[in-house]
Amino acid sequence: MSEERRKKDGSVLLSVDDLCMYFDAKGRRVKASEHITFQIRAGETYGLVGESGSGKSTIGKCIIGLNRATSGSITFNGEELTGIKNRREYNAKMKDIQMIFQDPMSSLNPKHTVGEIIREALVIQKLGKNREEQEEIVAEILKKVGIPVEYRNRYPKDFSGGQRQRIGIARALVVNPKLIIADECIAALDASVQAQIVNMLRNIKEETGTSFLFISHDLTMVRYLSDRIGVLHLGYLLEEGEPEELFTNPVHPYTRSLLAAIPRMNPVIQPDRVDPYDYGTSGIDYALGTWHLLSDTHRVRCTDAELSLWTDGDASATKQALYDEDEPSDNEKNFVYEKNANNGEGIDKREDTGNDDDIDEDPEEEEFRAEDAPESHIAGNKPSVLTRLRKERT
Repeated sequence: MSEERRKKDGSVLLSVDDLCMYFDAKGRRVKASEHITFQIRAGETYGLVGESGSGKSTIGKCIIGLNRATSGSITFNGEELTGIKNRREYNAKMKDIQMIFQDPMSSLNPKHTVGEIIREALVIQKLGKNREEQEEIVAEILKKVGIPVEYRNRYPKDFSGGQRQRIGIARALVVNPKLIIADECIAALDASVQAQIVNMLRNIKEETGTSFLFISHDLTMVRYLSDRIGVLHLGYLLEEGEPEELFTNPVHPYTRSLLAAIPRMNPVIQPDRVDPYDYGTSGIDYALGTWHLLSDTHRVRCTDAELSLWTDGDASATKQALYDEDEPSDNEKNFVYEKNANNGEGIDKREDTGNDDDIDEDPEEEEFRAEDAPESHIAGNKPSVLTRLRKERT
């Protein structure tokens, strides 16, 4: 089934409705998540993004049962989870929901071998007729995630960070779940390993039809992997939409500020920054907002007055210009690129001349335009992994 068909026809697998999670700490109540509502369809990847402390991981832990929600409803595969008080009954339903944790080393038992760690999930869920069949399943899943089968008797300390994360993914996949919650599973890895893990997750999704809740603060990776994205701030879900519409036409000021913080590979075509977003001085009260539909797949949480202010014609034109990487501004085209005669390296000299004709011809100085800029101007001769991921997505 194609991605478009899957998104259109996929039934709702997970439904989170008006979820609230509060913690009591030192005599005061901390509101980690407030009135969270979203759905994940079968075979879909839902990306949840936001800065640290916005409540992303708390939502994931509420879904899998590590946190007990203060109020609200969580429905999985047509069954209500929040009403189950018996831990054994709740755990029985968790076979179809697995989690990949942010720190693979702390989530793997250092005293067990990799084979034992993965087989333990089969034992708990009573999968496989006997030990021999379980060992065959473990070998198959290790191959799928790129770990040599002969490494099954090694311990977590014997692996690199990327390999440990692959083992964590194998442990989640071995019970053939319907939903995997990936909680910042690439945050501690370097860029090249991140790309490998994300590509592997995408291939697994296409092969098995597994749904993902992909929690991250890396917007580039979320855009590449997700079918829909939800933007979270201070415990509130503020905006939701498909990646292209959310990246090209963000409405909420926090979403715009978050997207503007994404670094571009080439500084010459870096768009003008929007004003930094500060909730305390913005005059916005998240608690007063309600959901407003902008299209069939794009919605924003705000008041009627805020929606009118954010979606007027001038604001829309400004938002579009901020995220159009292909059209540099006139100011960007007037930057001067000066070669360093000592070592031959390029220096970006940003000089607003006002007119291209005002630039004096000089053998040591040449006009530098955005369309002539090499993609690897800063990173080196080869385009970075993130650049290739962005090109594959677009």
